[in-house]
Amino acid sequence: TTDTAKHFRMFMAAFALVALAVIGCADFGSGILSDDGGGDDTATVFFGTQVLPIFQANCGGSFCHNPCGANNGRGLCLVSYATLSVSGVVISGDAENSALVQRLEGRQIPRMPYGRLPLNDSLILRIRTWIDEGALDN
Repeated sequence: TTDTAKHFRMFMAAFALVALAVIGCADFGSGILSDDGGGDDTATVFFGTQVLPIFQANCGGSFCHNPCGANNGRGLCLVSYATLSVSGVVISGDAENSALVQRLEGRQIPRMPYGRLPLNDSLILRIRTWIDEGALDN
């Protein structure tokens, strides 16, 4: 009754404070992935440790491009190198003309990730570099 209502209001106030703290700490521009940049823009970009985590955090984790099926992300699956390589959205050695990069940069509509904030420039550069280096399964 009165005590129950008081406890409920206290619970909701505490919940609101925690929610605000979480939202304030979130990095919406890059999903849950931090952008350490790697320090050297000329270094080789590795798919398994530097590109796939971007997809997992922003596209293929629990988002549109996973689970992989015809009704999810129009059939484009971004959960592994194998599923990406058969998609046709990457032109090995040519990031400029790869549909994946064009969608990430907003040069093709809709911009990806759909319904979320765009990836930051550093993350897109990492994907572009990986593609320009041959889009290897490394």
